Amino acid sequence: MKDSQWVDIVNERIKMEGKQKHVDVLKSEVEILATKLQEHGTGHIHTTIHTLKHRIEELQKEIKKEE
Repeated sequence: MKDSQWVDIVNERIKMEGKQKHVDVLKSEVEILATKLQEHGTGHIHTTIHTLKHRIEELQKEIKKEE
């Protein structure tokens, strides 16, 4: 394996790990937001949770593609 190939492999791994950390942070945010839900007046939080979950799914698909 050439040095340039090794650098490319390492750089790709860094990108993947960065995305996984992003996913982990988003999941934490969803958990925090879920604790703030109430019966009334928190529709915006429901929307935010839904949006974050969708983004998590997108990132997870990207990570799988890059593996």
